Amino acid sequence: MSTIEIEIPYGSEIVQATLPAGKLLGSLDVTDTPGLVDRDRAIRETIDAPIGIEKSIFQIVNPGESVAIVVPDSFRTARIEQVLPILVEGLIESVISESDITFVYATGTHR
Repeated sequence: MSTIEIEIPYGSEIVQATLPAGKLLGSLDVTDTPGLVDRDRAIRETIDAPIGIEKSIFQIVNPGESVAIVVPDSFRTARIEQVLPILVEGLIESVISESDITFVYATGTHR
């Protein structure tokens, strides 16, 4: 079986790999991207226009309903501290009472 050698950037190094010929569909070149000008606005716009759903969470909720938000435990880095304030603020603006918002910590198999 013939093989193909590829080089993969990994940090400041290059890792080489050998793959069976014909199995490589392509490669994706990643370039530096400028940072967001207004991170909070970008998060809010993303929550307002979710992919694959016609309405945002803010349009779906109704007064008197309760909302459970699942958040990762401290072993996961998900930048939830950046998203959560914007999500909660939007829910409150959308007529959900603070007392109707519950947080569930997804600890998985952690203590």
